[in-house]
Amino acid sequence: MFIYISNNRPYYTELQTKKRISDEYNFIKRLHACILTEFSKELEESDLPELFNLVTVELSDEQLEDFGDDDYILYRIQNEINVQYNTRKQLVLKAMYAYMTQKASFNNIDSFSMYGTNSFNLVWEEVCAQNFGNVLNAKLSELPLELCDAYRENADNELKEIIDRPVWYKTSGDISDNKSDTLRPDLISIYKCDDSGEFCFGIYDAKYYNVDFSKNASEYRVIGQPGIGDVTKQYLYQLAYDDFITKQGYKYVQNVFLCPDEAGDNEYGWVQMNMLHQIGGKKLNNVAVVKLCAPEMYSLYLSNHTIDENEMTKYISVSSRQEVHSQNFAKRMIEYLVKITDTSNWAEKKFAMKSDTGKLIYPQQLKRELGARIIYYTICPVASNVFYRFSPYEKEDYENMVAEDTGNSYKLCNQLADASIEIEKIIKNLSEQKLKDEKAMKSLLKECIENKADIKSMAKERYLDMLTDKIMELIKDVYL
Repeated sequence: MFIYISNNRPYYTELQTKKRISDEYNFIKRLHACILTEFSKELEESDLPELFNLVTVELSDEQLEDFGDDDYILYRIQNEINVQYNTRKQLVLKAMYAYMTQKASFNNIDSFSMYGTNSFNLVWEEVCAQNFGNVLNAKLSELPLELCDAYRENADNELKEIIDRPVWYKTSGDISDNKSDTLRPDLISIYKCDDSGEFCFGIYDAKYYNVDFSKNASEYRVIGQPGIGDVTKQYLYQLAYDDFITKQGYKYVQNVFLCPDEAGDNEYGWVQMNMLHQIGGKKLNNVAVVKLCAPEMYSLYLSNHTIDENEMTKYISVSSRQEVHSQNFAKRMIEYLVKITDTSNWAEKKFAMKSDTGKLIYPQQLKRELGARIIYYTICPVASNVFYRFSPYEKEDYENMVAEDTGNSYKLCNQLADASIEIEKIIKNLSEQKLKDEKAMKSLLKECIENKADIKSMAKERYLDMLTDKIMELIKDVYL
């Protein structure tokens, strides 16, 4: 090192040169680009990039032979590994070394390998979920039908989150845990049924099973079927959503196993477990078994096609679609009447009637019209209020329909009964949204009453408001 002396003081200088990139680094960089390009070409020849969604590159025009023989290339890579301390670069260099080491053996392969999964049931679940428009992960506010009051606070919750979780408790210490896993159906599909405006709540479970029946002597035995755990869980899925289905007003429900098949059969069969088919007052659907054409399902999946509501019956038979028991007017009326051990006492309590006024009666045409009879009970006190002279009661020794003969009482009772029957026929076909619409209900009542001469005065605004209030109260108590 040279020393410069100035004014009797020594100065030590440093040598400055231009920055230079070493040839070794340039060699490795070029080699890396070449290997990536060659790798990409091999993948493209095998059509793997499209299958696995891989991105290929073309970074170099050089061939591996341009860098020397394999031993020389391995020597240069090893030297670079020895002086390189960056973790990522170490991994890249080792991958390049492994590729060069195994390259010769790749050229002499006399067998082939297969890439796939031994859990193809998960693939089938994903295919069915996409094809049938799974809404398990959708928010309640995004589902068809406006949210009812009971679920409005949970509008931002996902559909899968409304299933109850088991809560574990420790006897002492007031310790509990409500974060345990709970039931998780494969997919839920909600779709409109034809032009009726009603919706079906489909609970589907994708099962990668080949269900069949084998004949042994004189009897058939099922083979290849889902286990007892799968069957019980499918019933429990419907039970878990029963409250939501009922309160939201879904008219139909489907409970279905979706199994793959070569040809497909949209109403292959069903499975029933009696102790779960009827749980207390809840009647659950049998689990239908539907066979879907597997090649068609995969084709729909690969084309990103979601089955339209108008196409549903092509794949899942209408026969598996059952009317929600609690949404059926006649069934609901029967259940409601069963709870009323004494209809007359109930009517008197409901409308604040005194016990000494006798029994509330109804005309002959209402003998079998259970729903219309309840509506008649609601209308009669309003009619008494309107006409004053009319009372829809019978004396204990009177077999027909009216006790107090006020001239046209017979006509009034019959026309009220006819109006009740008309109202019931219209109401039982209305959706929940229509049943909640007080303005629409008022218009319906007016139409059914004002065309009957002896009771048309009940269609006047004041009395109609009174009647509408009573009917809306009935709808809230019985229909909704």
